[in-house]
Amino acid sequence: HALRGVLVAAELALAVTLVAGAALLGRSFARLNAVELGFEPERVLLVKAGMKTTRFPDGPAYQHAIDQVLARVAALPGVTHVAVAKDAPLRGAAGEESAFTLPGEQGSDLQRTANFLPVSPGWFATMGVPLRAGRDLRDPEDSLTGGVVVSEALARATWPGRSALGQQLAFAGGNLTVVGVAADVRWTRVDSVPPPMVYLSRRIMRRSGSSFVVRTAGDPAAMIPAVRAAVREVNPDQAFQFSGTMRDVVAEATAAPRFLMVVVTAFGALALLLAAIGVYGVVAYLVGQRTRDIGVRVALGADARAIAAWTLRSAMGPVALGVGVGVVAALLLSRAIRGQLFEVSPNDPTTLAAVVLTVVLVSLVATAVPARRAMQIDPAEALRRE
Repeated sequence: HALRGVLVAAELALAVTLVAGAALLGRSFARLNAVELGFEPERVLLVKAGMKTTRFPDGPAYQHAIDQVLARVAALPGVTHVAVAKDAPLRGAAGEESAFTLPGEQGSDLQRTANFLPVSPGWFATMGVPLRAGRDLRDPEDSLTGGVVVSEALARATWPGRSALGQQLAFAGGNLTVVGVAADVRWTRVDSVPPPMVYLSRRIMRRSGSSFVVRTAGDPAAMIPAVRAAVREVNPDQAFQFSGTMRDVVAEATAAPRFLMVVVTAFGALALLLAAIGVYGVVAYLVGQRTRDIGVRVALGADARAIAAWTLRSAMGPVALGVGVGVVAALLLSRAIRGQLFEVSPNDPTTLAAVVLTVVLVSLVATAVPARRAMQIDPAEALRRE
């Protein structure tokens, strides 16, 4: 009997550990899904096509090819917005990190850095990135005057307490003028801090990349063949690095934590089920073995509540031991998965208390059936059976 109790306690300890891990990962994944990305991925298509430099050897030819692609895609039925940028959110890059200074500043200690990303006019509307102040980029006006849009993170850090509109920053030997402030975007990972961004006209740089983004009125995935055909009309032998919806991109960015959560949750549910079966089996066996004792107790005046309490006490010993060991193991596991958690404390007392309560309740339910059977034992029948 003692060995059976130890085995049940081990099952319960494993159940507490895995269910606690699943609960922490579940809360973390829920927080991850609730993160403000800074853009609206619904109904947006991404087609990344590296336009070959051999076919378009100089800047004007390259920019003209991009203009042709944008015009052809914009003419497709169902397309509401189209734009191009060097990179796309959650695809591993956010432009190029470069240093800049403010006019009049001197000294290397005053040098700042930001990610500079060339985009076409309409990119913010296409991606659903809100403009907090100012306006969008304009071509060819901003390509000639150096107008740029900066992110809120850069505006706060560079001009705290002041409006960024009209401010200038020195970059690559020239001055750029802020004409707009855009919302922060999580570029590299969903759980990463939005970097300070400077969005500048794609015409300022010779090679501005070719991550085409298309906002559609219907299903964006259905537009993939038409958009790829429009690109190949300009460059017939074009190869595509990626074609898919931004919703697919977001799902891919959260695939690893989702998979880990599903696996741990499945094992946790299985461990909890096995623990419940173990508790039920031990208590049922105990009731069967003690049928005569229960019959004598009832014959001597014990009421049903006393029998039920005795049955529960028999089961709660292994349950208490298993839960206690499981809590310690869960605390150790939470430290091991600390790097997988997002905005969730690995030692969150609320989560751990909920898990313990769940395991205890499952154990009580598993004990209820044999306890009810013990309460209904007929003392005469029990004694006659002997």
